[in-house]
Amino acid sequence: MDGCDHTLLAALALGDASPAEAYTAGCHLGHCAACRTELAELQELVATARTASPGGDAVRPPGRVWQAVADAVTAEGDGTDAPDGTGPVRER
Repeated sequence: MDGCDHTLLAALALGDASPAEAYTAGCHLGHCAACRTELAELQELVATARTASPGGDAVRPPGRVWQAVADAVTAEGDGTDAPDGTGPVRER
């Protein structure tokens, strides 16, 4: 792992990384504070999601959140700037 691999960090947080991937990421995490922080945040998110009860304390997001998601998806499809003004939406 030469750089920050966000997909691998997500797999680690979920416990889905292979032993070889975990070893490679571990080497990178030893010297990359940004990835250690991101992994810790993802692990916290996973733990919260796994302990959340359906319909429990969840709060329905306001309509503007769903509109922002729809705008981002639309922008991604037509190559325009992201709705938050951060620049062009990257293609995957």
